Amino acid sequence: MRAGTVLAVLSLVVLLPALAQDPKPPPPPQEKKKVDPKEKEKEEAKARADAAAKDPLSFDRSIRALMEKTCWGCHNDEKRKGDVNLTRDQNPRMIAANRKLWQTVLEVVESGQMPPKKAERPLSDADRKKIVEFVRKTLGTLDCADLRDPGKPVIRRLNRTEYDNSILELTGLDLNIADGFSPDATGYGFDNIAEALALSPVLVEQYHQGALKVLSEVVDRKADHADAYLRIFVTAPSKDLPERDAARSIIERFALKAFRRPAEPALIEKLLGLYDKARSKGEPHESAVRPMLQAALISPRFLVRIETTRPGTKGPYPVDDYDLASRLSFFLWSSPPDDALLDLAAKKSLSAPSVREAQARRMLADPRSRALGDNFVGQWLQLRGLATHKPDLKKFPPFTESLRGAMQQELTLFLGEVVRTYSWIVVLGNNGFLNSMMLK
Repeated sequence: MRAGTVLAVLSLVVLLPALAQDPKPPPPPQEKKKVDPKEKEKEEAKARADAAAKDPLSFDRSIRALMEKTCWGCHNDEKRKGDVNLTRDQNPRMIAANRKLWQTVLEVVESGQMPPKKAERPLSDADRKKIVEFVRKTLGTLDCADLRDPGKPVIRRLNRTEYDNSILELTGLDLNIADGFSPDATGYGFDNIAEALALSPVLVEQYHQGALKVLSEVVDRKADHADAYLRIFVTAPSKDLPERDAARSIIERFALKAFRRPAEPALIEKLLGLYDKARSKGEPHESAVRPMLQAALISPRFLVRIETTRPGTKGPYPVDDYDLASRLSFFLWSSPPDDALLDLAAKKSLSAPSVREAQARRMLADPRSRALGDNFVGQWLQLRGLATHKPDLKKFPPFTESLRGAMQQELTLFLGEVVRTYSWIVVLGNNGFLNSMMLK
C-alpha cells in the first residue's frame, strides 16, 4: 500500500468521528407549556362524557335516572329508610368506595326484594338487569391508582402440610414425614404466616432426618416404590451418556421441582461436587446421587419460599413468573407448582392475565384445590378446633365422632364449591353436601 493511501485511511479514521458530529449548536430547551387547571378539568369532563355516551351502563347516561326514579325517593338524606342513603354516592368511584353498602344493594335488587312489589314506581326486569350489571361491574373494577404498596416480599418457611405436599410432588409418595416435626406456630389464626414460622435448631435436625427417610424410600431399588425411583432417576447412564452427565440431568430436574425454579449453573456444580466426592470413595452411581438429593432437601431454597427481589427498584413491581407460580400453587393447593405452571413460568407467559386466569380455573378444578377448603377455610372458620368441643350427650344423644367429622366436611365441601364455581347460586340455592348420617 502506498504511503499516500495509508495517510488517507488514517485521516478518515481520525476525521470520521468529527464529521459524524452535528456542527450546528443544539436547540435551546423548550419551555413546558403551562396547563390551565380549569382547561384540564374541562378536558377530563369531556373525556368522561364521551366515554359515558359510548357505555350503555353509564351512570350519568342511564343509571342515575333509574336510581332517582326507583330508589332515591326512599333512601335519601331525609328519609333514609332502613338507615340507607343512596344519594350520597353520585358516581362509580364513590360507589366502589362504599363497597359494603352497594354489595347489599346488589343482592337485594338482584333477588327482587328491592324495590318492594308495592312500590309506586316498580322496576322493570330490563331496568333491574341494567342496575345489577352496573353495580356488579363497578364493584368488580379496581382503580390501580388506589392500590397500596404491597410491602417487601417476606421469607416464608414451608409449614408441615406444605412440606408433605412438596415431598408428594417430588416423589409421588404420600409419606406424611412432617407428622414427626414440631407443631407449626400460628399467627392471626393461620399456620402459614411468615413471622410465626420460625426455624429452630430442633426443626433443622428434623428436616435432616426427614430427608433421610424420603431418600430411603426412593433411592433403594429394592423398596416398594419403584415408581418413585423412576421419577427421580429419569436419566440413566449409557454408552452415549456418561454417568456424570446423567447425574447432572437428575439433579437439574430435581432442583427445578424442589426449588420451584431452575438452579443456577454454579449451584448445580456444587451439588455435582457431592456426587464426585462419593464416586471418588468408590460409591456406585445411584448411591453417589443420594448426597445431591439430600443436600437439595435440606437446602433453604426448598424449605423456605424466597422470592426474587429487584435491588434498587423503588415502589411496587410485578413478581417474576416462577414466584407467581408458587403463589398460585401454595394458595390454591398448599403445594409447589406442577409441571404445567413451571413450563409456563419458563416461557414467561404466566404473568399474562388470560393465561393466569386459565391456570387458576384449571387449578380450582383439580382435586388438589380441596386444600383451600381444608387449610384456609378450616382455619378461617376455626373448624380445626371442632374436635375440642364436647356437646351434651343428654341433649344430643345421636351425636357421634363420625357425625362431627361429617359436619366439618359438609362446610368444607360447601365453601370449596363456592370458590371453585365462583357462583352465588350455590349459596342461594336449596342444596348442600350431606351423607346418610346427616340426613337422619
